[in-house]
Parts: sequence; structure tokens; C-alpha cells
Amino acid sequence: MRPPHFLIKWLSSRQQKRILKLSLCPEVIQEKVLREILGHFCETDLGRFFDLSKVDNIQDFNQLVPITTDLDYNDLIEDLKSNNRENTIQPGCLKYLAKTSGSTKKSKYIPYTDKLIKNFRRFSTNIILQFCHINERYDVLDENVLVGPATPITEGSDKGLTIGYATGIMTLLAPKFSKKIVKPSVEVISLPTIQEKLTAMINESYNLDIRSFSCVPSFALPVFEELFAEAKRRGQDPKSIRDIWPNFIMYIFSGAAVGPHEKRLRKFLGEDTPILEVYSATESPIAYQYSSTPGELYLDIESCFFQFQDVGSKVSSVRLGVHEIEVGKPYRILMTTYGGLMCYRIGDIVEFTSLNPPLIKILGREKEELNMAGIERLSLPMLHEFLDDLFAKYDLKREMFLLCPYFNESGGRGYHWCFELDNAPKSALDLLCDLDNDLMTYNSGYKLSRDANARLEKPRLSIVPRGTIDKYILNNKQFGQGKFMTVHNEATDSDKFFNYLRESDIELSTFKLED
Repeated sequence: MRPPHFLIKWLSSRQQKRILKLSLCPEVIQEKVLREILGHFCETDLGRFFDLSKVDNIQDFNQLVPITTDLDYNDLIEDLKSNNRENTIQPGCLKYLAKTSGSTKKSKYIPYTDKLIKNFRRFSTNIILQFCHINERYDVLDENVLVGPATPITEGSDKGLTIGYATGIMTLLAPKFSKKIVKPSVEVISLPTIQEKLTAMINESYNLDIRSFSCVPSFALPVFEELFAEAKRRGQDPKSIRDIWPNFIMYIFSGAAVGPHEKRLRKFLGEDTPILEVYSATESPIAYQYSSTPGELYLDIESCFFQFQDVGSKVSSVRLGVHEIEVGKPYRILMTTYGGLMCYRIGDIVEFTSLNPPLIKILGREKEELNMAGIERLSLPMLHEFLDDLFAKYDLKREMFLLCPYFNESGGRGYHWCFELDNAPKSALDLLCDLDNDLMTYNSGYKLSRDANARLEKPRLSIVPRGTIDKYILNNKQFGQGKFMTVHNEATDSDKFFNYLRESDIELSTFKLED
């Protein structure tokens, strides 16, 4: 039985009141969450490793539990994969191990404890209620919803573990009611190749009454392209997604910024379809869009225990609670999760736009800072600001781009800009010249590095067709799990991208200032 509209509306309204109530006492709520997490892990091998039995309050936690990264859990993960003994990380044996998408390095593994799975289910329910409230539409669950086809099982295990991508695991675990609503089916997401998944996904969903679609932007695009191609094969000429699915309500994205993709997405969605954001990592749910205002996300203070540090500070610096932060200031985010990650440095930078309720916007990755010469320290938001101002002079709009080093024959390095444009503009060399000169004005570290080519050689500029980076992600990531680092201070990862261009015979126009 589908939930009646009046019940969804009542639950949505109640959630708004609950958010505001929780926002009045974030310190109390967060301490309660921490106590619950610590109590759950206290008697496990993980709890004994971190001496959690000695933690009575947040002050004790800060003194006894260090900031951790994925490297601190390598031994635990290997033990789970090899032995998976009872009480290693939860009462009984672990059943699920999630694989991350590997946005900054090789993939990691995250224990999916029973508590974490329950937390993700709660979070998913809250997202639906919030987005029903925003859209004033309470019929989302009347028919079907579409999600990205993440692979549920990526490798085998003889220790009772299911190992796969988080979204795929949660699809496997969906209750019977949800499995009737959520598409694609387990059979489709288990298919081995991207094209097989795409074809089967569209065939399965085309004649259904799809109400929403949630997927990483770079993978949503090939889904929409295949959907519209199928419509044309069936003799239709759709102008927007509602010509195929008339009751389509919203597109939900997570995992990457939608900005560089929005223009292309709008070709399929139309201008009036809401695009709504969720901030959820493999490690834990975090936040979701609070209102119709893009980019302002409600920090779900019941999802895990959050702490923050000033961006650029040492890991030994003061950890701040939600109640101690300042609006408009960038912070490194730390999370203690229901999956057993203790004061975990996820690598993201956020900024609060409101305290009541706690609203955040994502600024980028800690490692996604331009510092090729060692003294520029340009964050991704600063780069975006610089490029937007520069592109306005050329009547261009910033879309997908890559910035990485190139090396000349003498070993000198310089900036290599790579932009997606349909055609190389006649003023490409002028654009490159302005990229160099304007950045010297914008950033003193870059100017110092460029003076007499002391640390950096003259920059270079490459132009590739729109959609190239998405194609690269599609061919080099698991479907539905793709993230793309824009800024690379070393050439290792960017070399893979340029090798892909050469192997795929993709048109590449490159300009040098010495030309």
C-alpha cells in the first residue's frame, strides 16, 4: 500500500518542526549522538583499540581519540576481509563492506554496520519528506523512483561479507515495499558492463511512471541521453523529460557539484524541474537541501557526531562543535559515525550559512587546492571566482575544466589549463594570456612564481569538446560512482586523462604563449 498524500504532508510538516526544535539545542543532540555511537562500539575490538570505555564526555573524547583517516583502518579492514570475527566492529559478524568511489586516490572500504544501515534508511526517509515539502508535492511515492545503478557486489568473500558500492548495497537491502517502487531492479544493477546497465535500465523504466531520479550528475547525463534516444527510436520527439514521464517531479544529485553539468542537464529536464542536492558520503549521511535555495544544506545533526577545524590548521588544533562555529568561515569537517569511524577526516571543506537551523554549503576538497609552486594556496572556490570573472570578458560560461602541471624538456613545470568548449575560440591565445596576467594580479603567490619563470613556466591551454570529461569518468569509474578532481598539483592522475584523449582520438587543441 502506498502512503496516502495527507500522511506524507503531515510527516513533512512534522519534520520541519523537528528540525527547528533540534536546532535550538545542537550541543545536547550531538552529545547524545556521540554517547550512542560510543556505547555501540565500546565492547568491540574497535572500541578497545580506541579506549572508548574511558570516554565519559566530549572533552575525554577529544583527549583520547585522535583524528583519523582511512589509513588508520587498514588493519581493521584487512582483518574483516580475512576473518570477520564476531565483535570486531559490532555485536556479531559484519555483513556488509562498502567500497568508495576513489575520488582522490584508490578506493577505500567502509564497514557497513547494522547501525549505519539503519541511519542511512532514516536519512533517506527524511530526504523524501524534505523534498516533498520543498516542492509541495506529496505524490512522489505514488509510483516509481529511479536511482543510479551502482554495482551491489564488486568482489567475492568467503567470510560472510557482501562487498560492493554503498548505493548498490542499500538497494539490495531495500524492504519489499521499496523494491516495488525503486528502479532499476537488483537484476539490472548487477549487470557487468555500463552499456548493458544503461540499456536494461531504460527498457525497464521507460513505460513506468517515474517521479524522481537521483544520481551523480556525470552519470545522469548518459542515462538521459539513452532515455531520449530510446524515445526517438519509438517515434517520439521529446522536448523535456515530462514528454516521456509526465509526472516527473525532481532530479536529485549527490557526489559532485551540479554546476558544470547544469546547462546540459536542463536540455533534458527543462527549466522548471527542481534540481535538489544531497550531501551523503559512503562513510555516513551528512546533509540535504533545506529549501528551494540551491546550495544551502541542512546539517543532519542526528546522522553522526560532527566536529570542525579551521581550514589549513594543524590536526592538533582545537576541534569545534556545531554550536561553536561561525557563519561564513571555511572549516574542515570531522565525523564520528555509526559505522565505527572515529573523528574521521573525510577531506571536505564546508562553510556555514546559518546556525539556526545549521545550514552548510560545500566548498570543495581539502586536497583540491591549487598549490603547484608551493605558495599559491588557491582554493577551488577562489579558482571558480577567478574564472567566472575572466570568462565574463569573453562571453563564456565556466563548465567542466581541469588544471594540472605540464613539464618541459628542462624539467620546468607550468600550469596546463584544459577547458570544455564546443570549439576553440579565435581568441584562445588572448584567453591564455589573460589567464596568466589576471591570475598574477589575483594571486601574489602565482605572480612571485611566474616572475622571470622562477618557479613556474608560461601556462598552456587545451580545449576539448563538451562532454569529454564525463566520457572519461564513464569509461574510468564504476557507473554511478564517478567523481572528478579538477585541480591536480602532480601529473599522475591528469596523465591518465590525457592518455585517454589520445587513445580515444578525441580532438584536442593546445595553445602556448610562446606561439
